[in-house]
Amino acid sequence: MQRYRWRHEALQVNEIPSQHTPHFIVEERGGRRHRLYQKEYAVACMLDGELTCAQVAEKARAELGLETLDVDVDRFCQQLLALGFVEEID
Repeated sequence: MQRYRWRHEALQVNEIPSQHTPHFIVEERGGRRHRLYQKEYAVACMLDGELTCAQVAEKARAELGLETLDVDVDRFCQQLLALGFVEEID
């Protein structure tokens, strides 16, 4: 299964506090912006290039209590890849 690395050094992340739904605005240098909710951002930060999507899903279940499948993480990574927020690792 594919591995991905969160491009934290190429991204500007601003936390937007809120009583109801705190979230993060992530912007890459090319100007693409996207909102990630707390657990989405936490999963994105788990993408270190070493763990497979299956391992990230397992870690998200254990650490965040998410009921997520490997395929869910892979789809999420594909979305982040399209935004330029992650890179594929061979």
